[in-house]
Amino acid sequence: YGNLNPNDDSDNDGMTNYQEYLAGTHPLQAASVLEITALVLSNGMTQVSWDAVADKNYRVQRGGSVHGGWQQMYFGTALGTNPTVNAGMAPDSNQFFRIELKP
Repeated sequence: YGNLNPNDDSDNDGMTNYQEYLAGTHPLQAASVLEITALVLSNGMTQVSWDAVADKNYRVQRGGSVHGGWQQMYFGTALGTNPTVNAGMAPDSNQFFRIELKP
């Protein structure tokens, strides 16, 4: 994408150009970012979805607070572009979710 500074966030989406490079997202398009795209309640479970890039490794975690106590729900390599993970919890519990790109 040209000669972008790796420490800048050229599209102001919260990810540096270097983080976008690692994630396989576009550093000049704010809509192209690693984030959870949907939380869906289904059959007493919460399904977590995100836009993935094939062959990238992701970890999905949940916790009762944004300040810590995270538990891993999923770690794996995306085979497609729209993975969904079942959180396996009652939908009425207070939970926070996050996704990370892993090497």
